Formats: sequence, structure tokens, C-alpha cells
Amino acid sequence: MKSKITLMAMGLFASFSLFAQQKSTHSEKRSCSAQEIFEQKMEKNPSIRNSMLEMEAFTQRKVSEMANLQGKIVGNVIQIPVVVHVLHTNSTNNISNAQIQSQINVLNADFRRTNSDRTNKWSQAADSQIEFYLAKVDPNGNATTGITRKRVSKSTWNITLGEGDDLKKASRGGVSPWNTSEYLNMWIVDNIIRNTPTGTATILGFAQFPWDTDASTDGVVMADQYFGTSGTARAPFDGGRTTTHEVGHYFGLRHIWGDGGCGVDDLVSDTPTSDAPNYGCVTGHRSCGSEDMVQNYMDYSDDSCMNLFTLGQKNRMRSYLNAGGARRALALSDKTTAGSGGGGGNPTPVSYCASKGNRSSFEWIDNVQLGGIRNSTASNNGYGNFTSQTGTLARGSSNSMTISAGFSGTAYTEFWAVWIDFNQNGTFENSEKVVSGSSSSANNLSATVNVPSNATLGTTRMRVSMKYNAAQTPCETFADGEVEDYSIRIVSSGSVRTDSGSVRELGNEKSLTFAVYPNPANDYVALRMNKENISLASYRIVNTIGQTIQAGGLKAERIDISKLNSGLYILEVNDGQKSFVTKLVKK
Repeated sequence: MKSKITLMAMGLFASFSLFAQQKSTHSEKRSCSAQEIFEQKMEKNPSIRNSMLEMEAFTQRKVSEMANLQGKIVGNVIQIPVVVHVLHTNSTNNISNAQIQSQINVLNADFRRTNSDRTNKWSQAADSQIEFYLAKVDPNGNATTGITRKRVSKSTWNITLGEGDDLKKASRGGVSPWNTSEYLNMWIVDNIIRNTPTGTATILGFAQFPWDTDASTDGVVMADQYFGTSGTARAPFDGGRTTTHEVGHYFGLRHIWGDGGCGVDDLVSDTPTSDAPNYGCVTGHRSCGSEDMVQNYMDYSDDSCMNLFTLGQKNRMRSYLNAGGARRALALSDKTTAGSGGGGGNPTPVSYCASKGNRSSFEWIDNVQLGGIRNSTASNNGYGNFTSQTGTLARGSSNSMTISAGFSGTAYTEFWAVWIDFNQNGTFENSEKVVSGSSSSANNLSATVNVPSNATLGTTRMRVSMKYNAAQTPCETFADGEVEDYSIRIVSSGSVRTDSGSVRELGNEKSLTFAVYPNPANDYVALRMNKENISLASYRIVNTIGQTIQAGGLKAERIDISKLNSGLYILEVNDGQKSFVTKLVKK
């Protein structure tokens, strides 16, 4: 793209066609399905699109700020901890440590622009100031090589059948990721394929974009023949550049041709517009009125042809790693340093009280964002354990948090509370409640989270609770609503502020009212509800053994109970969206 960058270009996602155009013939062609997999996930979860648009707006602001610095080097080199999960079926595809290290070496050379095949053809080529290291500390604080190995029964994984996610889940025969906020997870398998109208196609690798907030699948997947420079690596993709390409996606880069014709773009200002992928090494090829940058790592050229990221691509990648970016927590991870996780011993586990909503069919937590956490979900049956997702907050910092509720219909008043166990003693104390308030909005709400200057360093628990119509305690099981738990990593310094954008501030609203009177009653009971719930639909009266004794529609706010026997009952009123339950005593 040469001039303006607008979010209108995001429309390219609606009509993606893999390899719609091919510029040359080649015996074996590069194939990356990151965009195709993303579109499949977006069909299942349309909210991902909103996340993508929000991140893109943030990215463009940050890229513009960095561009105004006229190419000066900004910030220090960012070190990324990597864990490589090898899923093997035999001794051949159980690739060696040396082959894995050769890939790490290539990543460092390519992202730092120290690669021996770099040229001066494109003046905008840049050092991304991003480096990669095999992790030295595992999630339990033990020393590690940064490599895990598992013998699996499946050598070929079909992404069309959802097996691209299966390989990332131990429950489905794969390997679950280490904390994706603190490690770049890579999975190595023997073969990856996808279905086509004429059979199957080989996939070299794929990655998850930062705007896909599913932490359980975040990372990069590679077939072993296209990983590293030795062992099973096979020409023409034996230079490690397939992984460089996929890690580019992981940090927010799109294909150089924008996955479309000349009318779409990769949203990077200094890459020439192109109309389709290039294969082989067709140097000098022109499209869209300019020469294609076939040497760029985000094209489909052979490994020996690729040799650069541009300054614009560097700024885009670093925007996700800088303060407020979706991968900020990864940039701050200390898992590349031996002993950073606690000296190699097993830390004493801290247990927390349980809390949940018994029913989340009417309302649930659907969005939580803080310190690098960006989690959008549907109902989790009253409780969601998302402690695999880690946000990073600094001592003494003030951080913007975004939360929102999902509703099946009417938006009801929900009380919010957030606790962070700053002293890491396993108890959510009153002084550790960082957010409180109520709202009847389904839109994003903002709150400010202040971190004490004496908060204990390290990883601790955050609890987000949303309860219908009343304030909650941290260890409560309540009727309607939902609770979600996350991990928060407290660091000693630096500003780690999440920009929540233009969202409504969480405040306090009057509670909904529902009352039945007189109670006890003789012949009838009257109902009182506030204006938000005045349109009642039906009721039923249930005895103490669960039998429905009386039911009907509500044409007025009054129920005749004259025919009921004396005793205790349960009255349930439903307004078409939500049920209200109370005890009823018939005299």
C-alpha cells in the first residue's frame, strides 16, 4: 500500500480464496492457511471480527506514532520465550534438538536482519528488534529445555476437520499449550493437510493472529519438513523461512498481497501493492503498477528468495508487543532467564475458594480485557476457568479494564466485582477488590484497576464476578450470573496500561425490584416490578416436592390463589426472558 490506510480494507476478509491466482508454476508451492483458519473461526464466533477491528484501530494509531519518529530505533530488543512441542509418531519425525535450534537461529537472523542473504534492493528493509529464545523456565518454575515431546497416534492432521485445534489439546490427542501469555507455543507435527474439491492439499504451517483471543489454541503450527535447516527439513523450504512467515502472522502481519487483488491491502504503508502470491523466485515481477516485493517474508516465495521485513512491518509487529498491545504480556515475560520462575523448585500451590452462578442462560460474562488479556466468550455454565490467560500489571500502575455482559434477551442490572490477590495468600480480601459497580448495558464498560506499590511480585489470581441484581462476595454461589478466574502477573516497574477506547464507565444503578404481597396471603397475591420488567408473561406455582400446582398467563399483576391448600410454595414469574423466584405462603 502506498498512501492511505483505512479500516475499509478489512472487507477483504469476506471473499478470501486460497490461491485464487498463481503467478508461476513450481513443483511444490508454499501454502499457509492462517487466514483460512481464522475465517473458519470467525464464522463460528463472529465476535472475533469486532476484536480484530478494535485491535486494528489501536495498531494503526501506534504505527502512525512510530512512523512519525522517522525510522529512529524505538525501545529495547524484545526477547520472546519459545516452547516447542514435538508431536511425533516415530524416530524420524521426532526431530532433534539441533534441528529445533537451527530454526531459532533463523528466526533471530531474520527478525534482527543479520541474515547472510540480505540485500540492499529494498531500502525500507528493517531490523525488527525481536529475538527468540527457547524457554528456560516452565510454567511450574522448573528448569526446562523449552522442548516437549509426545508420541501421538496421528501423523497427518486435517485442518478442515478441526484437527488443527485438536493437536493443541491433550484431551484430543495433542499437547495443550503452556501459558500463551508468557510463551510463544510452537507445535511440530509430521503432516498438515486440508480438504479441497479435488482431494487434499499439503499445508506447510499456520499461525493464530493476535486478534483471535482463544488462548487454548494460540501459537504456531509447523510440519517438520519445513521447520529449521537440518534433519527432516526439505527443499525448497529448508531455510526456516516458513516459520519466519508464520511468526509474522502471529505478530499481526498479513500476506504481502493482502489476500486479494489490487483493491485490497496488507495495511502496511511501505510494502508495494500486489494482486496475488508469488511462488518460486520471480524477481522483477510487476502487478498493480509496481514491482512485487517477492523477497518479503510474507509472500509465498521459496526460502532462498526471502530476506526481509520492512520498517512498516516492524512497526506493526511491535505495536502488538508495546504497552496496550495484545501481546504485551509476552513481551514482558521473563521465561528466557534461568531461575526467573522461582529457582527451579515446585512452588507451593495456592488454593482459592469456589464461586459461580447456578444459571447463566439469561446473562453471562462475554468480554474481559486487562493487561494483555482479551477474552471474549459465550456462557460458561456459571464459571469459566481462564487461568491459562495471564495479564501483566506493574506495581503502582493505573490500568484500564474493559468488561461486558452478554444477554439472551433483555439487558438486566448486573453487579460487577473484580478481586486480585495482590499478597498471593489465597484469599480475596476486601482491600483487594479493584472493581465494583453495576450496569444494565450489554456494551463494553470500563473500570480503572489500581495496583498497590507493595503488591507481591509474580503470578496471582484475578476473579471477575457478575451477579444479577445484587452485590456479591468473592466466595459466593448465587442464582443468576457468572464468575471467571484469570492469572495476573505483577512486575516491578513499567507502565502496562490497556487502552479501553471510548467505552462507558462502569457505575452504579438502582437494583431491579420484584416483590410479592401480601405474603402470607389468603385469596390473591399482587406483584410489583419496576418499569424494566413490567411486561410479564407467565407464572407457575410449585409445591415443596417440585410439582406444578398452578400456572397461567399474566394479564394483570395479580394472581388468584384461593383454591390452593394452606402451605409453603415456590412462585416463579417469567417475563419471557428471565425467571424471578420467591417463596409463597398460603394461609
